[in-house]
Order: sequence, then C-alpha cells, then structure tokens
Amino acid sequence: MRKSMAIFLLVIFSFCIFAVTSLWKFNIGSSIVHCPGVDGQFVYVIDGENSLYKLSLDGKVVWKVTISRGFSSSPSIDKNGNVYIGSWDGGIYKIGKDGRILWRYKTEKYVFSTPALGEDAIYVGSQDGNFYALSLQGKLLWNFKTEGGIYSSSGIDKDGNLIFASSDGYVYKLDSFGKLLWRFKIGMETNSSPAIRSNGDILIGSYDKSLYCISSEGKLIWKFTSDGGIYSSPVIDKDGVVYFCTEEGTLYAVNFSGRKLWELQTGSNIYSTPVIGEDGVVYFANQYGDVYAVNSKGKQLWKLSIDSVRASLNLCNSLLIIVTENGMVNALKVSSKNVMKSDWPKFMKDIKNNGRF
Repeated sequence: MRKSMAIFLLVIFSFCIFAVTSLWKFNIGSSIVHCPGVDGQFVYVIDGENSLYKLSLDGKVVWKVTISRGFSSSPSIDKNGNVYIGSWDGGIYKIGKDGRILWRYKTEKYVFSTPALGEDAIYVGSQDGNFYALSLQGKLLWNFKTEGGIYSSSGIDKDGNLIFASSDGYVYKLDSFGKLLWRFKIGMETNSSPAIRSNGDILIGSYDKSLYCISSEGKLIWKFTSDGGIYSSPVIDKDGVVYFCTEEGTLYAVNFSGRKLWELQTGSNIYSTPVIGEDGVVYFANQYGDVYAVNSKGKQLWKLSIDSVRASLNLCNSLLIIVTENGMVNALKVSSKNVMKSDWPKFMKDIKNNGRF
C-alpha cells in the first residue's frame, strides 16, 4: 500500500511539473512558416512547397490540395469548412470542405496576408500594395491602394471596420466600403498584424522595436519600446494584459496603459505569435525550437524543445498545434482546453484565423 501510494504521488508530482504530452506528429517534409487553422474538427496546414493539407485532430490526412507555385498565407476557415488562402502566384483561393478549388482571384503579386473573413466578404492585402474586398463568390467589391506591399493581415473591429498595416509605414483603418477613415504613421514598416480591443483600441508592433496602442480615432495612446524588432503580432488576455514577442527572443507582458509587468528572455529570435489558453497560460515558441508555457505572472510552467518554429501557434480541444521549419506538425496535450475568451487571444483572434472581433 505504501509503495502504491508512493508511485501515485510520483505520478501526480510528475504531471504537475511536466503538464504536457506529445500526442502525435505528422511530417509534411518541407518548411512550415504559417499559422495552422483549426475548426474544432480538423487542422489546416500549408507546406513550404505547393500544398495545403487538411488533417484530422489525430493527425491523419483527409485531403491535400496542390497548386503550381504554392500557398503563401495562413488559411482562414469559414463556418462551412471552406478555406480562404493566398498564394505565391498572386492568387486568393477559396477551397471547399472536400478539397475542390471553388475559385481563384488574381492579384498582381504574391499574397502573404491571411484573409480576414467578414459576414459576407473577405478582406486581404497583396504585395501589389492593394487591399482587396472580395465577395464570398470571388468577385471584386473594391480595392484600396497603399504605397507599399502588404504583409500584415487585417483585423475586423466590432463595427466592421478594417485595420491593417502596409510596408509604407502606415496603419490604415477603412470602413467596410473601402473608405479611408484614417492612417497612422509608425516608425518603420511591419509584418505585425493588429490586435483589437473591445473599445476599438488597436495594438500593433513595428520593426522600430515599438508596440503601438492607437485609439479607434487614429491617435497614439501610448508606445512601448522593447529590446528588438517586432515581427509577430500582439495578443490580449481577459484582464487587458498585452503579450508580444521580439526578434531578440523576449516575451513581454504590458498592462492596458503600456506599463511593463514582466519580461522573459529565451535566447533566440521569436517570429511566432503567442496563444493564450482559457486558464491564462501563455504558449509561445522561438526559432531555436523551444516551446514555453508561462502563467500570467511570467512564471515558466514548462519548456519543451522540438525544432525551429517560425509560425504562430494554435490551440483547440487541449491540443497545442505547433508547426516547424523542418516540416513537422506537432500536437501537444496541454492543460488549456481552448483559447481564452478575451478580446484577442491569438493571431487573427480565433482558431479559424478569421480575424473578426
């Protein structure tokens, strides 16, 4: 009895320390640098070659779609299981839940921006400098021209307005008809996509090492200067705390007024966006391949080394989905069941990468 109790306590103690388990891996075989999409039943991942994969939550291939020059954005999934995605050939694709290509809209350059999904339209930027609004049938509704290529994905606020950044160094806010409401100059160009608060405030990072908080009217509220360029996107928890990472390998937590709460240095570049679990655990990874779980106070709960990570993380049904630059899709069993119900808990807000408040 005493021996059984000792084994039981050892198991409990081990679980408390190592509250993460690798459930499955799937080797795509080429570099993955874009955030996977999840719809509660399936995982959608693009490889570094030419294909989009639909996987079951236990890591089995449902279908694979291949195009000549390959896909170049993270996938966005609608309520019917259709996928919207950009490509290196300048195309914006809609792919049906059965893997058939339903339509393609051609832009002039490649589409790195993840399509944001509105009620009856999709919104996406292209490297040709245009921000496009397309109907769900693939017809052009309008386009808005900026002075630089658009890497940043758009966020849709609660009023249906669109916020995105261009490599011309401006953050733009358009209404749903394509009218410019304002633009705000940040220090340098950015790949960072916006996080939006319920009051309309916008948070976005820049290569100038700063995280900007911009009001819904386009005025600077505060600016926080970090230790390095900000490539990835900020996320927001239910208490209004903002988490973001830098190319110097640091995770920062700042409060709603821009005051630093804490920082955690990892020693390697971070290009991926964290995801916040419903229990408050923040998951993130660096390019060296270290995956971290920390609590809201900055305490490290666990660390797991896999392989170089550049893509943002996703979380569903207690599965932390992490893709790596060596082509591996990893599913880890973690303590958080789902993403936090907060203003903006992950890249593009929700697990489907819809980007809509």
